[in-house]
Amino acid sequence: MKVPCQDIVVDVEDIIYIELVYVKGNTKIVVHTIHDKHFCKISASLDAIEILFSSFGFVKSDSCNLVNLNKINYIEKTAYSIQVFFHGSSKTASCSRSGYAKVKSMLPLS
Repeated sequence: MKVPCQDIVVDVEDIIYIELVYVKGNTKIVVHTIHDKHFCKISASLDAIEILFSSFGFVKSDSCNLVNLNKINYIEKTAYSIQVFFHGSSKTASCSRSGYAKVKSMLPLS
């Protein structure tokens, strides 16, 4: 599946996570690959995007992030935060406590 972003198209297999951000009062979808991030023209809620992308291994880690289960290296849980780390990237995505349980239960080696 291809995702239209800015002036390029990103292959869903290259995406490590999808982020919902608020810019100047507007909601934007940011698609993160290992090396880049792209603002996308997707006019849907994160819940709707999760339904669309779930068959590709994406799951909601918190209210603003969908992580690609196939790209997760590990999850670090501290007293203050929960962060998802990805293979081949220094990027991280945040994870809520309830999202942590969901993501961890869906990982292949959990």
